[in-house]
Amino acid sequence: MKHFIFLACEDTPPYVCQPYYLDPMAEQRGMGLRRRRMRIQAECLRTDRWPGYATSFRQISLPSYAYYGTDEVA
Repeated sequence: MKHFIFLACEDTPPYVCQPYYLDPMAEQRGMGLRRRRMRIQAECLRTDRWPGYATSFRQISLPSYAYYGTDEVA
């Protein structure tokens, strides 16, 4: 891929569209992040371990607003 183009289009008439591209510094940063993520993905595929997935049960709770403002009784 030589370039990544963003195409911004209005969602109301006259539906003007405008292409944009990143400056070289931003593009370089993006490519560095992409390489890092590709290395992480390769390691995940190799080890079958995926960051972000819990290996045990985790406790959760309701948000605080769920405990107020209701007249229902269980």
